Amino acid sequence: MRLGAVEQLFDDIQDDRDRFIAANRLGLHGLEIMLTRQQLRDGARLNRLAEAKAAAGLEIPSLMMFELNSGGIASADEAVAAEADKDIRIAMRWAAALGAKHILVPFFVSADLETPDDIARAIRGFSRLLPEAQAHGVHLLMESTLPSRDILAMADALQHAHFGVYFDVANMVARGMDSAAEIHAQAPLIRQVHFKDTGIRPGDGVLGTGLVDYPACVTALRAIGYDGWIMLETMRRTAPLVARDIAFTEWLLPGISRQSRRPRLAVSSALMDTHDPHALADVCRQQGVYGLMLEGTLLEQVVRDASAGDALRLALEEADIAIVALGANHNLAAKDEARWQHNIAFVRACLNAARRLGTAIVVTGGGTRHPVDDQANSPENWRADARQRLFDALDALLPAAQDAHALLALEPHVHSVIRTQVHMTELADRFRSDHLQFVLSPYGFLWERQAGPDAFVRGLLSRWEHRFVLAQAADLPAGGIDEGLLPFGEGALDQEDYISFLARIRPDLPVVLRGVEAGQISASASRLRAAMQG
Repeated sequence: MRLGAVEQLFDDIQDDRDRFIAANRLGLHGLEIMLTRQQLRDGARLNRLAEAKAAAGLEIPSLMMFELNSGGIASADEAVAAEADKDIRIAMRWAAALGAKHILVPFFVSADLETPDDIARAIRGFSRLLPEAQAHGVHLLMESTLPSRDILAMADALQHAHFGVYFDVANMVARGMDSAAEIHAQAPLIRQVHFKDTGIRPGDGVLGTGLVDYPACVTALRAIGYDGWIMLETMRRTAPLVARDIAFTEWLLPGISRQSRRPRLAVSSALMDTHDPHALADVCRQQGVYGLMLEGTLLEQVVRDASAGDALRLALEEADIAIVALGANHNLAAKDEARWQHNIAFVRACLNAARRLGTAIVVTGGGTRHPVDDQANSPENWRADARQRLFDALDALLPAAQDAHALLALEPHVHSVIRTQVHMTELADRFRSDHLQFVLSPYGFLWERQAGPDAFVRGLLSRWEHRFVLAQAADLPAGGIDEGLLPFGEGALDQEDYISFLARIRPDLPVVLRGVEAGQISASASRLRAAMQG
């Protein structure tokens, strides 16, 4: 099998070439292109797609005729059906030019096949088109919510090898059908597969967290010998979220991606004694890490000075050092009004600068009500009004994150107002936004009073797996978090479950080494790599 995605996953990237390059970096084999009638009629996009495909070295396995949902070849209005017919004929020529083997012909919304007459018109429409599809070496694949008996009857009436099914595992569930059973029933016709999930409607859930039984679907696909494209149609719009869905698919289907993934290890720029971009890259390579989280004075500099940020990003990219996140780390629950407003303004500035600096992730804690120390605990952190202070900050910041196509990643910690998983749930329920995510750092939840830390961490990972965009690696002394962090492998924690999660389930997550000083980076990174390989 090969792994691709529908191009809508990259809606925050407008240029075709940049979309293909982004897909290439994530390890995808290709992109499915959604064509509009206007694009087909004016023809200008065809050359852009050919150039983008060649530049990235990816494939275009399929073209999607999404607008036909407003009226397709089965329309009772002959004029509407004729226009749909014309669109598909142009698309077949595009497919031949782009090397695409499949054209998705959808039957949803206004084009839904609800009656025997609808189905009969669809058969006549396909009959007119299939000879030309064969001439171009293209398959016309219907995607619909019809049960297998109707689809098989259509195939029997058409008797054409270039007619097939584009199977979507979520569409079946939304209509009360068993996706795995439908895969078995439609096996001879399935030419390509969409992966997405469903809660109330198809595509409204994070992949693997909705009603689709993915293990059963994968078992069924293997049983029928399917070896074609799996196309992600998850509608996630920033690279770290797409990367998570790729990781989930790789966990289901090992080896499907082009990349053999291991988490990219990173350190804080605050550990470095230089701000020179080339010197930073050299230090990272010498220490065996290939990522930086920008923090402190360097972050302030590049957020304020765009030219300095551009120079830093270019030098790091040339050395294959990624800026994995911006560590804003400003107190969003501060008591003092002026300081609170200043902190919100700085985090907003980081959100606006993130994409320019090559990342989508801005990290901060929830904050504390301590009057002086932004890292210190306060008894007031348990109070509802303390969390309300954070909520008010997020009301201001999440629209900015959305506008900037960035992700605000909050780091829970027992010294902050986000002290427990209950508080995480409260945030997730209150702010139903993909632009609010979390940092995976179980150490801030573990302290001497925490019973059963292994079970606690396993629960944290299973419940929140899909909400993490960055991870940390460190260790704890026997006395717990109040005594501070230690370098990974030098403390009292058994981290086998955690490291296995990072290596097997979420290898897409950058991992920032914490609890280290400059001279400890290399040894900590080596221990972590060895643990992941074990």
